[in-house]
Amino acid sequence: MNTDASTGHPKSRSAMPATSLELSSPRVRDIPIEVEAVLGKVKVSVSQLMAAKPGEPFWLDKHFGEPVELQVNGKRIGYGEIIADERENIIGIRLISVEADL
Repeated sequence: MNTDASTGHPKSRSAMPATSLELSSPRVRDIPIEVEAVLGKVKVSVSQLMAAKPGEPFWLDKHFGEPVELQVNGKRIGYGEIIADERENIIGIRLISVEADL
């Protein structure tokens, strides 16, 4: 049995580094993740936010047509562009790029 040299405790299977074989297994590939599309950001003070009335705009740091950042667990994984399905009025993201060092 492998033991951790620093603690003397047995190494758990989850503590061992993952191999490419393990990462390519169907069980790993089928784990669901949530991808977020960040449309833009705005900085406001607490007083501005507290004084805001319904319908008041907050202007983001993006323009229409610019790529949006795609994130998983708060980390950027790439960029995409907003697309729409005209029949169902659903929006989506078309992948533009994926970070090389994921």
